[in-house]
Amino acid sequence: DLTRSQAGKRVLEIKAVETAWVRVTPDSGPAEELTMSPGDVQVFTARSGFALQIGNAGGIRLRFDGREIRELGKPNQTLSLSLP
Repeated sequence: DLTRSQAGKRVLEIKAVETAWVRVTPDSGPAEELTMSPGDVQVFTARSGFALQIGNAGGIRLRFDGREIRELGKPNQTLSLSLP
């Protein structure tokens, strides 16, 4: 069922507002590490969720399944989180 498979995807959008290092591990695969510059946007998909490590939590904006996640942390704060 096509609708169900599309609905089963989790979507993570990461936008940098300051320079920040990010490591994203989708449930299905290897981790990806990036250094993002202000204005950069990266989009990831997974079946169930993501593990994230962020250097400079204040410099990143996250949107998970279309909902913005506010107040991740302070500038230069290191943060680890799992979504959902």
